Amino acid sequence: MEFIYKYCNPNIRDLERPLHGGNIFEKYSKNLNEWKDLIDFSTNINPLGPSKEALNAIQNNLWQISYYPETTSRLLREEISNFFNKQISPESVIVCSGLTELINLTAEVLIQPNNEVLIPVPTYGEYSWAVKKYGGNPRFHFLKAEENFHMDKLIDSIHPNIRAIYLCNPNNPTAYLENPKLLSEIIEFAYKNRTFVFVDEAFIDFCDSNSSLVNKINNHPNLIVFRSFTKFFALTGLRIGYGLANKEIIKLLMKGKLSWNVNCLAQIGAINSLKDQNYIQNTLKIINKEREFLLNSLKNIKNIKVFPSATSYILFQLNSEIDSGIFEEKLMQKRIMIRNCSSFEGLDNSFFRIGIKMRTDNTKLIKNIRTILDEEY
Repeated sequence: MEFIYKYCNPNIRDLERPLHGGNIFEKYSKNLNEWKDLIDFSTNINPLGPSKEALNAIQNNLWQISYYPETTSRLLREEISNFFNKQISPESVIVCSGLTELINLTAEVLIQPNNEVLIPVPTYGEYSWAVKKYGGNPRFHFLKAEENFHMDKLIDSIHPNIRAIYLCNPNNPTAYLENPKLLSEIIEFAYKNRTFVFVDEAFIDFCDSNSSLVNKINNHPNLIVFRSFTKFFALTGLRIGYGLANKEIIKLLMKGKLSWNVNCLAQIGAINSLKDQNYIQNTLKIINKEREFLLNSLKNIKNIKVFPSATSYILFQLNSEIDSGIFEEKLMQKRIMIRNCSSFEGLDNSFFRIGIKMRTDNTKLIKNIRTILDEEY
């Protein structure tokens, strides 16, 4: 059997998958019934669930399952253009099966073997995974907790050998929303070095719309913006996201994209999600209110440092004297699951991320965190 490893792509052979939140099915697959009452704060999905308009549209179009989906997602690309008031043409949009596919597609098409790729960390682990998969070399720029993981010094790490940069805004898991002016400066400096910049805006729908770089794609030919239907629109299991860039980049990505990569129900759900303005406004209202509640509540608990958040999740750090493993396990005994961030490059097991949920669940989380820390410390 040695020949299997001998002839395997070496980039794949030594690759290890990044860890993610929401792994309840993997962790407790043998006794899931015992965990039906678990409140999962380890993910950061819209607590309202999908738009009812989207769900109704999916239900009414189940007949499409026996047909091939539209391979370029033409109708959805047109709706995305409408969503941005036609400032973005459909030809500047590519639709993929979740952002994971898009992250891999950009690495496959635009990064060549041994290219150096700059990634500020801590951040989403799929970027470095995709870079390694296609033979690139990740180069980490470490952001500092004492500076709230601000990217103001990132530009110092950009040099002509850097072929691409993966940025996440707001960043995951730090929840920090970077100034769009600073990002534009980074993109312009990168362009002088002929460097691509991929900006992941998977969580920016929860933020002020002026923070997005979508309207910059026509001015920055090296910029690709990633957007998602996973987080804000809660179409998580349907796997759908999209990228925005100048038309020439989109043409290249279309050449590398798999045929029929996005199923018909995902496309229908996405189209109708974008149309549901009541759902969008209600989500923003609830998230803003609950984020303020959680931030203020956490700040009033001793032995916790809370980091600023502009989106649907919050990062906090436990006092170094606290055993984070015991803390996490005690929450699990209360049927509360949070995200241990030790798997993120640049963070240790004293950092935790929590998704924002509805008030009843958020209140239960705060009550139990306070009780556990008071009892133990």
